[in-house]
Amino acid sequence: MSKRVDHIILTVDYEIFGNGTGSLNNCLISPTNRILNIAESYNAPVTLFVEMLEFYSMKREWFNGQSDMALQIASVEQQICNAVMRGHDAQLHLHPQWIGSKHLKNGLWQLDNSRWRIGDLSSSEVKKILVFGKTALEDILNPIIPQYRCKVFRAGAWCIQPSYHIIRCLMELGFKIDSSVAPSLFNRASGDWFDFRAAPNNLGWWHVSNDVCSVATSGLVEVPIAVSRISKTEHFFEFLVKKKIDRFALNCNGYYGGPNDFLQKLISKISKFLKLGLSMLDFSSLNAKILIEIVKKWRADKSSPSSSLPIVAIAHAKNFSSTAAKEFLKFLEWVSRQPDLIFSTYEKWMKSQNILSTKDFK
Repeated sequence: MSKRVDHIILTVDYEIFGNGTGSLNNCLISPTNRILNIAESYNAPVTLFVEMLEFYSMKREWFNGQSDMALQIASVEQQICNAVMRGHDAQLHLHPQWIGSKHLKNGLWQLDNSRWRIGDLSSSEVKKILVFGKTALEDILNPIIPQYRCKVFRAGAWCIQPSYHIIRCLMELGFKIDSSVAPSLFNRASGDWFDFRAAPNNLGWWHVSNDVCSVATSGLVEVPIAVSRISKTEHFFEFLVKKKIDRFALNCNGYYGGPNDFLQKLISKISKFLKLGLSMLDFSSLNAKILIEIVKKWRADKSSPSSSLPIVAIAHAKNFSSTAAKEFLKFLEWVSRQPDLIFSTYEKWMKSQNILSTKDFK
């Protein structure tokens, strides 16, 4: 019996900070170039989850205004095109707080924090922004890659619940995969809550039709972000000690802001402490030793209805520091030496398992 060969899928949430702070050049374009260059040294494709509402807002505000900002927006689109032409992938990521946003005179953004969670939007609003995001991303890439179609979605801040109407809209629009779920993780703060503790703890992927945490016989394919238990001491050091020193990409200056008031921010911090020792496979935040440990545990704990397990890693360009770059390189080197692991994309994994045919991604 041949040994199962599993697929490492490297993903990057391609965005600046959720409150609109941060330079496109320093917090997005430059660190993404670094990620892509490092990945290419091991022939590893990267999937960029492109936040189209954010970039549309910037393009709308700046294209006929500040020439420097217009050039940066053009550079974002060029980077997406170049990445896909070089063998990487681009799929859809949405933060609804950018709906109706305005760029203020002080350089900050006025966002609608009541729309932070896509799960709180109506079905009509969800469909509207999904249609927009999918069409906008395809419009960027189709002039150079006519066969490209956007088929994979990740919700901003993982806030895809309640998910019934979102799953319905995704399927109606021809999406094949959602990759928002991080099994066992949760956030209790009301403004950006999610709760994936009910997700299957023994499956590496599953079909969904009503709820992203419930297994269905058919429907959208849920390919979760890999999550596993790690040492609480090491986790504390990585997130609460080391990240204070080397938290963001080189010259990236921004800050986290969100929809929560003081009490809800406190609840969010308590949730993070409660989750110590449970981590996503995050190559912009963790060292290589922990990344390898998570991969090993995920593979040991999860079964796959097909002959191959997808192992989704996540990163954020703004968090890709110099230390993260060194650890990412070590991680890729380890993966490259494993005969039963290959670097992949969602599409390559699905096609290799005959879950979808080639025409499903066209």
